[in-house]
Amino acid sequence: MKQSHNHPVLGPIEIERVARAHNIRISVRKGRVRVAYPWFSSRERALQFLDTKLDWVRATLEKQQRTEAERVIRPPFRTRQHELRVVPDEKATRATVRVTSDAITLRLPASADIANSEIQELINKGVTEALRREARELLPPMVEAASCRTELDYRSIMIRATRSKWGSCSSRNDLSLSVYLMLLPDHLIDFIIIHELCHTVHRNHSAAFHSLVDHHLGGREKELNRELKQYHPL
Repeated sequence: MKQSHNHPVLGPIEIERVARAHNIRISVRKGRVRVAYPWFSSRERALQFLDTKLDWVRATLEKQQRTEAERVIRPPFRTRQHELRVVPDEKATRATVRVTSDAITLRLPASADIANSEIQELINKGVTEALRREARELLPPMVEAASCRTELDYRSIMIRATRSKWGSCSSRNDLSLSVYLMLLPDHLIDFIIIHELCHTVHRNHSAAFHSLVDHHLGGREKELNRELKQYHPL
């Protein structure tokens, strides 16, 4: 059963006995420390093990905090067609976001902190909606152009707010593309589209698949893949 524990150095953490665990494991996600230990161990032993890993845990927490700070969305921020506008409103009791044809307008109480997690979540929703609108307009013609160039056919296109992958191709040649492609430059969007179109021929990531992708990219697959790793969804 999951329990809370107030660690003298780390503060509140989660500790849990897990039947399927084979050893004591420590995880740090979103600023939360979790310790899982097997049925044949004990809570005390798990906490002792945690104490031996304090340097790693603190370093990981600090790294995550820096990353979160870097990912705070605030003006100046714009997508391809939308600009984030922040409107302080002394009469507002809560933050709201509205997406129009050219703006993501955040209206919030004058004293509110834009870095607050709830406000950032609201901004994320607004940005995602703006990206969805842009993706629906811009991605289909880009896919069609790539399909004509490569002579690789597809059945349909679906636009989704997926963060785990940029795109995918089903066994029926339906392409699923992430709205977050709109955060990439055109040549990397084209790279993803061609990658997925090549899955209409090869359903795997075999040497033959990569050879086909590389052929349609003029020998630049590895170069573009390295560049793509510099980007991530919001």
